[in-house]
Amino acid sequence: MNFNRLMYLFAGAEWDTVQSLTARHEVGHGNAIECESALLLYALVHRYDPITVVETGTHFGFSSAAIASALADRESFQPKGRMIHTMDMHSYDQKPEKLWDAIGVSHVVKHYIADTLEKPPRQILPPLAGTVDFLWLDASHAAEDVITEFQRFAPLLNRERAIVGFHDTTLDPREAEGIRQILNGPMSPINEYKFASFVPIRNMRGIDFLFLSNEELGF
Repeated sequence: MNFNRLMYLFAGAEWDTVQSLTARHEVGHGNAIECESALLLYALVHRYDPITVVETGTHFGFSSAAIASALADRESFQPKGRMIHTMDMHSYDQKPEKLWDAIGVSHVVKHYIADTLEKPPRQILPPLAGTVDFLWLDASHAAEDVITEFQRFAPLLNRERAIVGFHDTTLDPREAEGIRQILNGPMSPINEYKFASFVPIRNMRGIDFLFLSNEELGF
């Protein structure tokens, strides 16, 4: 594990109004995910070991840096072609690229400038159908936009096991409403999995996870 990357990411963090640690300004500050959530993403990715991650809402690249740090750690001793594909409709003056370069994870990141609500995934990404192990949705938080992104990217999910993550589920009630409709509606691919577990973590700004699996668990 390369702890220097994490030290660089969290250097200069400060307490914010929702009692969490906020990243320093140059890596996103209040528009980035909480440092605690970034550390959770790092640990989850390091433990779950996805090969392909897709993120919407790159911003300054803070959350993708946390995910990419875990992917790069894994790649360093067991190369499998791990990659995070992250997209945003703005480039933010290449601030994401500068951050990824600074911590040495650019080799596991592919960045796309695109509006995910206007262009379907097949027009943005390389062919990834059935191969996305972790989908991190953190772009627009309007309920209808959350639903649209989920419906568009869900067909790409690995049908053996996959994780979908949502951010700002406490801070923005619209996000929570979109997730509620996803869970309560007849939306693919949830009904295509034998097991579906929803884990809402609604303190701080909120970070929810949907775990999907068709693995044989032996019971």
